Amino acid sequence: MARANGLIHPLPHLRRGIVLRLALCGLLIAGFAGALAYWLETQRLDTMVADFAADQARHLAHSLEGQSAEHASAEGGSKEFLIARLEIADRLPVEVRRTGVTPALAAAFEQGATRGDGDHHENFRVDGSLYMFLSMPVEAAGVPARFLGLYRVGTEFAGQIRARTLWSAIAVVVVVLVTTAVLIPVILALERRVVRFASDAVEGNIDTLAVLGSAIAKRDSDTDAHNYRVTLMAIRLGETVGLGAADMRKLIIGAFLHDVGKIGIPDHILLKPGRLTEDEFEVMKTHVRHGLDIVSTSRWLNVAADVVGNHHEKYDGTGYPRGVKGDAIPMIGRVFAVVDVFDALTSRRPYKEPWSCDAACAFLIEGQGTHFDPVVVEHFLRALGPTWREIAEQPLDVMRDGLKAAINVYFPQVSLGSVP
Repeated sequence: MARANGLIHPLPHLRRGIVLRLALCGLLIAGFAGALAYWLETQRLDTMVADFAADQARHLAHSLEGQSAEHASAEGGSKEFLIARLEIADRLPVEVRRTGVTPALAAAFEQGATRGDGDHHENFRVDGSLYMFLSMPVEAAGVPARFLGLYRVGTEFAGQIRARTLWSAIAVVVVVLVTTAVLIPVILALERRVVRFASDAVEGNIDTLAVLGSAIAKRDSDTDAHNYRVTLMAIRLGETVGLGAADMRKLIIGAFLHDVGKIGIPDHILLKPGRLTEDEFEVMKTHVRHGLDIVSTSRWLNVAADVVGNHHEKYDGTGYPRGVKGDAIPMIGRVFAVVDVFDALTSRRPYKEPWSCDAACAFLIEGQGTHFDPVVVEHFLRALGPTWREIAEQPLDVMRDGLKAAINVYFPQVSLGSVP
């Protein structure tokens, strides 16, 4: 994911990724379908050859049943059977062999003959030629018998088998690839529509975010510049700390809505120019609970809860509302606490003048390990301390543009025109 200030829009990269994934899936499916088609066609042709051989075997078995073991001959039988043996109960087996049967073929025949009396066949190759061992029950002399044969598949026929199986596999692969090529533009068109709908939904949510944040900021300080400043500083600090994209989205939403609960604080307390009394401060602290109640009503805004509910917690556990400490405070809450206090110190408020950057940084350093996460403070001082004015003194329109750039990176469905 590109940094917010990089203005790199990720959607073209996502779309290329979708095309590559679809193409890869198409290739994998084509390969699997082609292999399956090759295997099925091989089985079908194998069965066809076996049936043809079995039909010839019955004729050969019939010619052998009247011959003796000593004077058997295969004249008139199928020339494709190099070895044929008829086993009849209570009689010696009748076997014929054609000339040219090699020891390797004879051994393959004998090996097949030892694999049971059932009806079965198996293919094998010797010296590049295709052969089939066939075992099948037959009837000879009115009694059950068993025919064993070594069948040679003709070279021309074997070539036809290979060609048919290969072309069947190629046809399936081509069909799958063509279908994939046709579907990719359709899927991309649907993906664009989904992205457009998602963009509209996210833009609506961003608008809601901006309206809520602006409403409370205007009520509190008559300007929503504070929300933009703390959000932009939080983005830069979050990137420096190394937050992931999901946490950055939570941080952006939470930063803009961190004080939304102040809507529920009475004016005489919220707008009081002087220091709050203890009772008034207790009422002011309830803005965290009000904020959590508000964001909890929206599934999209609820991701702001870690910032809204923890930006007043302190690292040593003396904060509010829960008094949690250390790593029990979510990292985005610890990040935003530093940014929020720094901006509050350096901003003009009805009850105080703005602090200098040096004084505010000194306050952060003093609060390391008590108020603030020491590591987050170190990141802030390195990344934002010397350059905070780059954000703080920008016109509001420039800050809005900066937030738009961040939204386009961390909420990629939103167009550059989003965010009022």
